[in-house]
Amino acid sequence: MSARRNIGDPEILKKRIPQNPKYVHVKTRLDTGSSMTKYLERIEEIKRNTYYRYKKDELFKRIKVTTFAQLVLQVASVSEDSDVAEMTREELQRMEDNDSVISEADTELATNRTNGKGSPNSVALSPIQILDNEGGGESLHSARSTLQSLISGVGELDLGNTQTKTLKKEPSPSPQSLDKPYTDCPFLLLDVRDKDCYDQCHIVGEDAHSYPIAMLSRTMNPFTHDILEFKNAHGKIIILYDEDERMASQAATTMCERGFENVFMLSGGLKVIAQKFPEGLTTGTFPVTCLPQSTQPKSGRKRVIPKEVFIPAENKWRFSTEELEMIEQHLEKTFTSIDSAMRARLVHGRENRWQRVHGFEFAVWVLESRMKEWWIQVGLLTVPLVAVYLHIPPPNLSPALNTWRSSGAFFTFQEQRIFYKDSLGTVGNSDVLVLLHGFPTSSYDWYKVWEGLTQRFHRVIAVDFIGFGFSDKPRLHRYSIFEQASIVEALISHLGLSDQKLNLLSHDYGDTVAQELLYRYDHGRKGHIHIGSLCLSNGGIIPEVHYPRIVQKLLKDAGIFSPILTRLMNFYMFSRGISEVFGPHTQPSETEFWDMWTALRNNEGNLVVDSILQYINQRRKHRDRWVGALANSSVPLHLIYGPLDPVNPHPQFLEHYTKLIPKSTFFVLDDHISHYPQLEDPTGFLNAYLSFINSF
Repeated sequence: MSARRNIGDPEILKKRIPQNPKYVHVKTRLDTGSSMTKYLERIEEIKRNTYYRYKKDELFKRIKVTTFAQLVLQVASVSEDSDVAEMTREELQRMEDNDSVISEADTELATNRTNGKGSPNSVALSPIQILDNEGGGESLHSARSTLQSLISGVGELDLGNTQTKTLKKEPSPSPQSLDKPYTDCPFLLLDVRDKDCYDQCHIVGEDAHSYPIAMLSRTMNPFTHDILEFKNAHGKIIILYDEDERMASQAATTMCERGFENVFMLSGGLKVIAQKFPEGLTTGTFPVTCLPQSTQPKSGRKRVIPKEVFIPAENKWRFSTEELEMIEQHLEKTFTSIDSAMRARLVHGRENRWQRVHGFEFAVWVLESRMKEWWIQVGLLTVPLVAVYLHIPPPNLSPALNTWRSSGAFFTFQEQRIFYKDSLGTVGNSDVLVLLHGFPTSSYDWYKVWEGLTQRFHRVIAVDFIGFGFSDKPRLHRYSIFEQASIVEALISHLGLSDQKLNLLSHDYGDTVAQELLYRYDHGRKGHIHIGSLCLSNGGIIPEVHYPRIVQKLLKDAGIFSPILTRLMNFYMFSRGISEVFGPHTQPSETEFWDMWTALRNNEGNLVVDSILQYINQRRKHRDRWVGALANSSVPLHLIYGPLDPVNPHPQFLEHYTKLIPKSTFFVLDDHISHYPQLEDPTGFLNAYLSFINSF
C-alpha cells in the first residue's frame, strides 16, 4: 500500500471550477496561426506591389499601364497614316490619270466624311482629295489629333474606364515598315534597370532605351542626346519604368530636381504589365519577380519546378500587327471589370462613329457627365442644408436679457407692439430721462449705466424702436427716422408725460431721432414732447464726416440682393462686424456678443436690417433740417465722444461739430474708447453725463 494514497482526495480534481461573472461576456477566439511577422510582411507586400498611386510630395507625374497601352495604339495608328502619306502626289495623280477605280472602302470613307448623308450632286473623292482632306479637322479628327489629346491628358487619369477599341487600319503594315522607327514618336521610354535585366525583357520600341539608374550618378554628361532632345519639349514626354517602380521613382525624382518637367513614371512597372498585358507590350521573358506567385497549398512532398527557358529580348523598332491586336484584346479584358451602367453606355456608344474613333474624347465626355452628376448630388444635398440654415430658430434669451425683457412692458403704435422699460428712481426728484439707443442693437445698450441713472433721476425710460430689440419688426415696412420720433412721442403720451420736461440721452441711431424730436419741439409741432436737455454720443449727426461700415453700405445698396444677404447673416459675421467699432482693449465678452445677436434675431430682426439702414440716406437727404435743429436750438446741448470711433473719426468729426454747433459743450473720453462709450467705459460715460446735467 502506497503512502501517497492517503494524501488528499483525488475527487477534488474532478470538481468544476465556478464561472467568474467578470468573464461571462468574453468570447473565445480561433487562433489562425497568423503571426505578427507574417501580417507585417503581407502589409509590406501590399504596399510594394498593389497600391501604385500618387504619393504625397512626388515631383514627377504617373502614367498608368492602360493609358500607356492606348498611347502605343495611337502612335502606331499615326505612324501608319504617315506611311500612307509617303506616296507622292505624282503617283496618286498617275493613278487617277490611269482611270483607277476608287475602291469600295475608299468610297465608304468618303461617305463617312460627310456623316453618311452626301448630296444629290456629290462626287466621289479622288485619292488626292482623300489625302488633302486627311486631318482636316472639320469632318473627321485624325488619329494624330487624338494622340495629342491623349498626350495632353496623360498622367494619373485612368483611361481604364473608357472605351479603347480602336479601328483596325487597312492595309496592315508591311514587313519592311517594322524595320523603321515610328515617325515623330511623342514619348521616350527609359528602362532604369541594369543592362542585363534590359536584355532579358523590356518594352518594345525604337524609343525604348536602357538607361541604368547609375547613369544619374555621373558628374559629367549624365544624360544622352535623346534625353536632352525630349527634355521639356512641347508635346513630348519621358517615361521611366522598372520592375516595381522602386528604382524608377528615385530616378524620376532626381530628373525632376534637375529641371525635367515632362517626366512620367509607369505605375507598377513590368509587374503590372505582366498582370494586364502578358503579351504584346514587351519582348523577352518577364523576370520571375514580376510573375504572379503560385498559391498551391504546401505538402510534405517536394514539388518539382520545371526549369523555365528564358528567351532574350529582341531589339524591335515597332509593334507588329499581332502585338497590336494582343494589346487591344488585353485592353478589352481590362474593361470588363467596369460597372454595368458604364458598360451599357459603352455598348450604346459604339454605335456612334465619333465614339468609335475618339475614345479619349468619349472618356472626357464620361468624366464631364460624372462631374455633372456630382454637382447635382451636391445641389440636392445643399438645398436641405440651406433650408435648415435659413430656418434656424433664434437663440434663447440669456438670464440677463430675459430679466431685462421681463422688467419692461409693451404699448401699441399703429398696430405694432413697442417694447419699453420704465423704472422709478430717486424720490423727491421730478426729472425724467428718456434713453434712445443706436443701430443695430436695442435699449439693452444702457444696462451698464441704468442703475447710476436711476440714482439721479425720478424716472428713467428706454424704448426699443420699431425693428429693434423686443419690438415688432414688420417685413415690407418703410422704416424712417420720422416714424421712430413719432413712436417716442406716442410713448410719452402713453405714459402721461406730455407736459413734463424731458431730458434726452441718445446714442448713434438715436442721435438722429433726437435731432428730429428737437426740430419738432423748436417748431412747435403738434404732439411734440418738451425737451429740457439733450446729450448726444457718437452718432452720425454730421453726414459729411460719417463713414458707414462696408457691410452697412452693402446691405443698404444691394437692391434685390439685400434680402439674400440678410438671410445669410449669422452670429460670426455679426460679432466680427460689431467688434470693429469697439476699441481693441474694450471688446465685448462672448456673452455680450450673444446678447446683441439674440436681440437682433428676435422676431427675425436680421431680415429687416437692410430696410432700417436707409436711415443713412435719410441723414444726407434731411441734413439741413437735422443739423440746423442742433445749430439753432436754445436747448442745452452736450456731446460725449469716444475718440477711437471709426464711424465718426477723430479729429474730423469733432472739428466739424464744434464749428457747426458752437453753443454745445462736449467731453472727450479716453483715447481707447470707441463707438459704444456707454458699454466700453460706463463709469466715465456716466460721470460725464451727470456733470452736464448738474451744470444747469
